[in-house]
Amino acid sequence: MSSIYRRVIRIGEKSIGITLPPRRWLDMLSVGIGDVVEISLVGKVIVLNQ
Repeated sequence: MSSIYRRVIRIGEKSIGITLPPRRWLDMLSVGIGDVVEISLVGKVIVLNQ
């Protein structure tokens, strides 16, 4: 399993976020700009599903 660290950033006045991992990871998952993904909380882990 690969891992990468991201810093939580402010987006606007009321939101926070993180950037997605390197392009090669997104290409492997066939995820691109405009795609809808599901984000789940499993215990203390955030899971991104297509």
